Amino acid sequence: MERAFIVSINTGRIEGLAHGSRVFRTGIRKRPAAGPVAVGRLGLAGDAIGDKRHHGGEDQAIYAYSDDDYDWWRASTGREFPPGTFGENLTLRGLPGDLAVGDRLLIGDVVLEATAPRIPCDTLSAHMGDAGFGMAFRRAERPGSYFRVLHVLPEFYVWSFYQRLGQLPLPISCP
Repeated sequence: MERAFIVSINTGRIEGLAHGSRVFRTGIRKRPAAGPVAVGRLGLAGDAIGDKRHHGGEDQAIYAYSDDDYDWWRASTGREFPPGTFGENLTLRGLPGDLAVGDRLLIGDVVLEATAPRIPCDTLSAHMGDAGFGMAFRRAERPGSYFRVLHVLPEFYVWSFYQRLGQLPLPISCP
Protein backbone atom coordinates (compact mmCIF):
# COMPACT_ATOMS: atom_id res chain seq x y z
CA MET A 1 0.00 0.00 0.00
CA GLU A 2 1.37 3.39 -1.01
CA ARG A 3 1.05 6.51 1.13
CA ALA A 4 0.24 9.96 -0.12
CA PHE A 5 -0.37 13.23 1.71
CA ILE A 6 -2.61 16.23 1.22
CA VAL A 7 -0.53 19.30 0.38
CA SER A 8 -3.49 21.57 -0.25
CA ILE A 9 -7.27 21.54 -0.51
CA ASN A 10 -8.37 24.11 -3.09
CA THR A 11 -11.66 25.78 -3.91
CA GLY A 12 -12.65 28.46 -6.40
CA ARG A 13 -15.43 30.87 -7.17
CA ILE A 14 -16.93 31.87 -10.51
CA GLU A 15 -14.83 34.47 -12.29
CA GLY A 16 -14.62 35.85 -15.81
CA LEU A 17 -11.58 34.79 -17.81
CA ALA A 18 -10.78 36.35 -21.20
CA HIS A 19 -9.19 34.28 -23.95
CA GLY A 20 -8.97 35.96 -27.33
CA SER A 21 -12.46 37.20 -28.17
CA ARG A 22 -14.13 34.83 -25.68
CA VAL A 23 -14.87 35.29 -22.01
CA PHE A 24 -15.28 32.16 -19.91
CA ARG A 25 -17.27 31.96 -16.68
CA THR A 26 -15.08 29.58 -14.78
CA GLY A 27 -14.15 28.27 -11.37
CA ILE A 28 -10.68 27.10 -12.51
CA ARG A 29 -8.83 29.61 -10.31
CA LYS A 30 -8.54 27.46 -7.20
CA ARG A 31 -6.94 28.75 -4.04
CA PRO A 32 -5.88 26.85 -0.93
CA ALA A 33 -8.59 26.71 1.72
CA ALA A 34 -7.68 28.32 5.02
CA GLY A 35 -9.79 26.01 7.15
CA PRO A 36 -11.93 22.89 7.15
CA VAL A 37 -13.80 22.01 3.96
CA ALA A 38 -16.86 19.77 3.87
CA VAL A 39 -16.90 16.94 1.32
CA GLY A 40 -20.10 15.75 -0.34
CA ARG A 41 -21.20 13.66 -3.30
CA LEU A 42 -20.82 16.65 -5.65
CA GLY A 43 -17.43 17.76 -4.33
CA LEU A 44 -16.15 20.34 -1.88
CA ALA A 45 -18.31 22.91 -0.14
CA GLY A 46 -17.51 26.40 -1.39
CA ASP A 47 -16.14 25.23 -4.74
CA ALA A 48 -17.83 26.65 -7.83
CA ILE A 49 -18.12 25.05 -11.27
CA GLY A 50 -18.53 27.50 -14.17
CA ASP A 51 -19.34 25.09 -17.00
CA LYS A 52 -21.58 22.37 -15.58
CA ARG A 53 -22.16 20.91 -19.04
CA HIS A 54 -18.53 19.75 -19.22
CA HIS A 55 -17.38 19.76 -15.59
CA GLY A 56 -18.60 18.66 -12.19
CA GLY A 57 -21.31 16.20 -11.30
CA GLU A 58 -20.86 13.01 -9.33
CA ASP A 59 -18.23 11.55 -11.70
CA GLN A 60 -16.10 14.72 -11.56
CA ALA A 61 -16.80 15.68 -7.97
CA ILE A 62 -13.11 16.12 -7.11
CA TYR A 63 -10.10 16.76 -9.32
CA ALA A 64 -6.74 15.77 -7.83
CA TYR A 65 -3.29 16.66 -9.10
CA SER A 66 0.10 15.43 -7.94
CA ASP A 67 2.48 17.83 -6.25
CA ASP A 68 5.23 15.55 -7.61
CA ASP A 69 4.03 16.46 -11.14
CA TYR A 70 4.17 20.14 -10.21
CA ASP A 71 7.87 19.53 -9.45
CA TRP A 72 8.24 18.27 -13.04
CA TRP A 73 6.47 21.35 -14.44
CA ARG A 74 8.66 23.67 -12.34
CA ALA A 75 11.84 21.95 -13.56
CA SER A 76 10.64 21.85 -17.19
CA THR A 77 9.46 25.45 -17.44
CA GLY A 78 11.32 27.38 -14.75
CA ARG A 79 7.94 28.75 -13.63
CA GLU A 80 6.37 28.56 -10.20
CA PHE A 81 3.11 26.62 -9.92
CA PRO A 82 1.40 27.02 -6.55
CA PRO A 83 -1.19 24.42 -5.48
CA GLY A 84 -4.47 24.83 -7.36
CA THR A 85 -2.84 26.23 -10.52
CA PHE A 86 -4.35 23.52 -12.73
CA GLY A 87 -7.78 23.85 -11.15
CA GLU A 88 -7.45 20.86 -8.84
CA ASN A 89 -9.37 20.48 -5.61
CA LEU A 90 -6.70 18.30 -4.01
CA THR A 91 -2.96 18.73 -4.43
CA LEU A 92 -1.43 15.48 -3.22
CA ARG A 93 2.18 14.50 -2.58
CA GLY A 94 2.91 10.86 -3.45
CA LEU A 95 -0.17 10.33 -5.62
CA PRO A 96 0.57 7.25 -7.74
CA GLY A 97 1.29 8.18 -11.35
CA ASP A 98 -0.35 5.02 -12.64
CA LEU A 99 -3.85 5.58 -11.22
CA ALA A 100 -6.50 3.82 -13.29
CA VAL A 101 -10.26 4.24 -13.50
CA GLY A 102 -11.72 2.41 -10.51
CA ASP A 103 -8.71 2.90 -8.23
CA ARG A 104 -9.67 4.22 -4.81
CA LEU A 105 -8.20 6.60 -2.27
CA LEU A 106 -9.11 6.59 1.41
CA ILE A 107 -8.74 10.00 3.06
CA GLY A 108 -9.87 9.76 6.65
CA ASP A 109 -13.43 8.45 6.32
CA VAL A 110 -13.85 9.62 2.71
CA VAL A 111 -13.52 7.08 -0.09
CA LEU A 112 -12.78 8.48 -3.55
CA GLU A 113 -12.87 6.44 -6.77
CA ALA A 114 -10.95 7.51 -9.89
CA THR A 115 -13.30 8.06 -12.83
CA ALA A 116 -11.17 9.60 -15.60
CA PRO A 117 -7.96 11.47 -16.32
CA ARG A 118 -8.33 15.17 -17.01
CA ILE A 119 -8.56 16.23 -20.63
CA PRO A 120 -7.30 19.82 -20.89
CA CYS A 121 -9.63 22.41 -22.37
CA ASP A 122 -9.44 25.98 -23.66
CA THR A 123 -10.19 27.25 -20.17
CA LEU A 124 -6.92 25.77 -18.86
CA SER A 125 -4.99 27.41 -21.72
CA ALA A 126 -6.69 30.75 -21.03
CA HIS A 127 -6.00 30.44 -17.31
CA MET A 128 -2.33 29.78 -18.03
CA GLY A 129 -2.17 32.69 -20.52
CA ASP A 130 -0.85 30.40 -23.24
CA ALA A 131 -2.99 29.21 -26.17
CA GLY A 132 -0.75 26.14 -26.57
CA PHE A 133 -0.75 25.11 -22.93
CA GLY A 134 -3.61 22.61 -23.26
CA MET A 135 -1.65 20.66 -25.87
CA ALA A 136 1.56 20.88 -23.80
CA PHE A 137 -0.40 19.60 -20.78
CA ARG A 138 -1.71 16.68 -22.84
CA ARG A 139 1.76 15.83 -24.25
CA ALA A 140 3.25 15.88 -20.73
CA GLU A 141 1.03 12.90 -19.83
CA ARG A 142 0.54 14.19 -16.28
CA PRO A 143 -3.24 14.72 -16.31
CA GLY A 144 -4.28 14.24 -12.71
CA SER A 145 -7.53 12.41 -12.06
CA TYR A 146 -11.20 13.06 -11.51
CA PHE A 147 -12.85 11.24 -8.63
CA ARG A 148 -16.34 10.43 -7.44
CA VAL A 149 -17.07 10.41 -3.72
CA LEU A 150 -18.17 6.89 -2.75
CA HIS A 151 -18.47 7.34 0.99
CA VAL A 152 -18.48 10.29 3.30
CA LEU A 153 -19.76 10.59 6.84
CA PRO A 154 -22.53 13.23 7.15
CA GLU A 155 -20.43 15.67 9.18
CA PHE A 156 -16.96 14.78 7.85
CA TYR A 157 -14.50 17.61 7.16
CA VAL A 158 -11.18 17.44 5.37
CA TRP A 159 -8.64 19.90 6.73
CA SER A 160 -6.19 21.83 4.58
CA PHE A 161 -2.65 21.51 5.88
CA TYR A 162 -1.22 23.89 3.29
CA GLN A 163 -0.76 26.74 5.74
CA ARG A 164 -0.10 24.61 8.82
CA LEU A 165 3.60 23.90 8.39
CA GLY A 166 5.23 21.69 10.94
CA GLN A 167 2.17 19.49 11.48
CA LEU A 168 1.73 16.07 10.00
CA PRO A 169 -0.48 16.02 6.90
CA LEU A 170 -3.48 13.74 6.65
CA PRO A 171 -2.29 10.39 5.22
CA ILE A 172 -4.03 8.88 2.25
CA SER A 173 -4.19 5.13 1.65
CA CYS A 174 -4.04 3.91 -1.93
CA PRO A 175 -5.12 0.26 -1.57
